[in-house]
Amino acid sequence: MLLAAPALADSILDREAPVPATSMWVVGEPPPAWSALKGECVLLELTDPDELVCQGLASRTVEVVRRTRDRHLLPVSVAVGGGADDEKAREFAKRFGVTWSLGVDRKGETFFAFGAPSLPRWYLVAPDGRVMWEGSPGALDDATLSGFLDRARLWRPAEIAKTVRPAADLFVKGKFAAAAKKASEAVAEAAKRRKAGLPVEGEVEKDAALLSDGLASVARIRLAIADRLAKDRWSLEAKDMLEGIAAGFAGTEWEGKAKAALEALAADERAVWEILAATRLREILASVKPASRRTVEKAVDDLGTFLSQFENSRVEERARAALERLRALLPGK
Repeated sequence: MLLAAPALADSILDREAPVPATSMWVVGEPPPAWSALKGECVLLELTDPDELVCQGLASRTVEVVRRTRDRHLLPVSVAVGGGADDEKAREFAKRFGVTWSLGVDRKGETFFAFGAPSLPRWYLVAPDGRVMWEGSPGALDDATLSGFLDRARLWRPAEIAKTVRPAADLFVKGKFAAAAKKASEAVAEAAKRRKAGLPVEGEVEKDAALLSDGLASVARIRLAIADRLAKDRWSLEAKDMLEGIAAGFAGTEWEGKAKAALEALAADERAVWEILAATRLREILASVKPASRRTVEKAVDDLGTFLSQFENSRVEERARAALERLRALLPGK
């Protein structure tokens, strides 16, 4: 999921992690593709071997890697910035005990793809390749890391109670409402069997709670993104996201939270106006396809009217850029 709004430009949460672009892996082997993690999750670190702060926090990475060795966490580090040099990276690894995959990004492609605001920067990547946490190494507390690693079990069916596995499979596929319903059914069935004196295989309630925690982690991220979009006046994008949350988490508490946010958006006059503007701009740009002289000329006229009606809207700049592009398509313009 990638929304075309500056409000999301500095965060890749709930999006697929960019593939590290490296000229060489100076330590270890290249990590697997995100689509081939097979239930593993990733601690991806961007660090600058030249920077004193990165050097000072290297021990934190070593400590976490040591403590999570048996918890299906794959560490991957990429050297960026002034220290993105093969020899400097090797020396950094030797000095601080980096024994896992360490790549060198000489061109800065990985750094810019992740939009890291500072270094070092950590990203927790779920088994489906999505970034579920980002921040400074010092900001990641043990509870957050442990919760992330626990939720990764949902991608490893053998570690989940048999009756909860269908719910976990639905969660992995992004069918959150269905996953919640199926987990509730598994818990109810387990309670029924216990009452009847029948055996229950596995820790049904514990694994169902884990799934609920997984749902909450995704929903909270998406609600936070929608809230930020709304505050930055990307109101239509916020509305689209909130409607997606309400539908995707139907029947859960997160549906109610999304609908409450939608009601607040609908009660905000400026937000309603911004939604009207963004919706109209979408309609105009969609009307160009298939492109012909007639459709382009009409869109140019419509954009002129749009700019007079929606001056100072959040999408005004986007509309002006589109107008220039369309004018360039017309002969003699």
